[in-house]
Amino acid sequence: MCVAAQMSFALYLSLYRSILKRYSPITMSKWMFTWATILLTPFLGSHATSTDWQAVSLKTWLETGFVVFFGTYIAYLCMQTAQRTLRPTVVSIYNYMQPVVAVSVSIACGMCLFTWKQAVAVVLVFSGVWLVIKSKSRRDMESKHC
Repeated sequence: MCVAAQMSFALYLSLYRSILKRYSPITMSKWMFTWATILLTPFLGSHATSTDWQAVSLKTWLETGFVVFFGTYIAYLCMQTAQRTLRPTVVSIYNYMQPVVAVSVSIACGMCLFTWKQAVAVVLVFSGVWLVIKSKSRRDMESKHC
C-alpha cells in the first residue's frame, strides 16, 4: 500500500501540473477532497454511521480539526501552490521529508525514542531525497546537448 501511495503521489505530481496552472489551488482542493469523500464513503460509511459522535469530547474535535485543517488542507494548498512553479521532483522532497520532521518533533517532545528502525527509515528517506535532487529535468538534459 505504501508503494502504491507513493506511485499515486508521483503520478499526481507529474500529471496534474498543467491542471494546477489552469485552476487555483482552492478549486483543485475542493474537487480533490470532494472526490476522495465520494470514493471512500463505501469503505468508511458503515464505520461513520456506527460511531457514537456525541461521546467524542470537544478536545478530540479540536485536535482532529487542527490536524485536518493545518496538517492536511493547508499542506495541500502549499504543495499545489508550489507545483505551479517548481519541478515535481522538488515538490516531492517535501513529501519525503515529512516523516523525518514528524520523528524529530516527537523525539524532541519526548513522545518516542529514536530506534534503529527509525535510523534506517531516515537513511532511506535521505537516499530518496538524494535521488530526487540528482534527477535532471528534460529541459536540463536538452540544454546540456546544445
